[in-house]
Amino acid sequence: MQITKRHLIFLEEAKRAFIENPHYETYRNEENNLIALRRGEDRDCIEIYKLSGRVGFFAQMMADV
Repeated sequence: MQITKRHLIFLEEAKRAFIENPHYETYRNEENNLIALRRGEDRDCIEIYKLSGRVGFFAQMMADV
């Protein structure tokens, strides 16, 4: 799987959603074909999946809460 610009744009969109809504654990795009999961012991990581499979695991994306 290749990470595309569309995936990175969604990563930033999900990051904003998690910052604005600290209780969110998941976030989906409007097309409902990508989902972001808040992960990690410190909840500072974002893992993205396509409905057809995983896009990537992005470590330490979120500031400490």
